[in-house]
Amino acid sequence: MAQATPAAPSLLRGALAIVLAAIAAIVFLLVYLGLPGNDHVGALLSIGVLSLVFALVTYFGQSLSSSAGPIEAVSWGFTGLGFGLLLLTLGFAPASTMSFTGRLLDFLVVLIGLALVIVIAGWRWRGRALDTARAAEHTAWTRRPPTNALDYPAAGPSTSGSTVPPKEGAPR
Repeated sequence: MAQATPAAPSLLRGALAIVLAAIAAIVFLLVYLGLPGNDHVGALLSIGVLSLVFALVTYFGQSLSSSAGPIEAVSWGFTGLGFGLLLLTLGFAPASTMSFTGRLLDFLVVLIGLALVIVIAGWRWRGRALDTARAAEHTAWTRRPPTNALDYPAAGPSTSGSTVPPKEGAPR
């Protein structure tokens, strides 16, 4: 019986990421082709929202793995695709498809969502950097030889020659 190599879980995560991306591509194609008539703007907006939903699902799916590199890449890909589609569709859609006020409000909501994602990502990256530094300090600490309580200067015998003074009233 062959033992699993350390690369096997990484390959499995990579394959899972490819499968997720392929499923998403099929869903996006079905949404684009399934909307009635020539509602391409509606289809692109729907794909953008679905992409952000897939990004959220894959983001939470990263918690199932200790090293979720490929899944994290797919999550960022879905995030970029979703915000890109939403911003470009809202920015370049024909005027006949949406009112100016509706487009402006939708654009504002998407920009607020994008700002929120950027803030959360920055917070998470700072947390990862702190965890990495903490792990390095912990590793250095565990590699040090243990110290003995008698090795401290205060634990040894007095070098000044003085002793503890006797209590008052105690016989000398």
